[in-house]
Amino acid sequence: MARLAGFLQGRGAAVQFCREDQATFSDFQLFPAVLIGGLNDEWALRLMENMRFQFRRDGTIFWIADRDRPEWRDWRIEVPDISDGERLQLKRDYAVVSRVRNGRTGRITITVAGLWGTGTIAGGKFLTDSGYLREAAKKLPAGWQKRNLQFVLGTEVIEGNPGPPQVLYSAVW
Repeated sequence: MARLAGFLQGRGAAVQFCREDQATFSDFQLFPAVLIGGLNDEWALRLMENMRFQFRRDGTIFWIADRDRPEWRDWRIEVPDISDGERLQLKRDYAVVSRVRNGRTGRITITVAGLWGTGTIAGGKFLTDSGYLREAAKKLPAGWQKRNLQFVLGTEVIEGNPGPPQVLYSAVW
């Protein structure tokens, strides 16, 4: 969150933080929003409902669903129940980074959300390190800057820390 706030403020944007449980739908109608978090953020889930890539969960399996390929579940992790004091040992995590003009709010909504926290951190790195976006932009169609877009990212997780984000898929509309 701090990394994204610094990035936005460095480009002249005013930043106001608001916890999920304190945000209202009116807030999203008044201002562009950056939502950080996926399955743990009800607003992100609600505002992503009509997007191509969305988050799903079935028990201990979490995945990024593709509306155009509903059977696709390769971007998934399993999060077993762990007892107190145990540490989750993920080897990979996945994230969705979106920038859309949200039809429900009429405003731009940016979403940075991982299946787990390490995916969210990788998504934040992707947005705030111009090298990652510059590399991804080489594969996007002309005029992408003014269109809606979503990236599915993957990252290797080593000792609880995400590695560099890798673009696995992008959609522009």
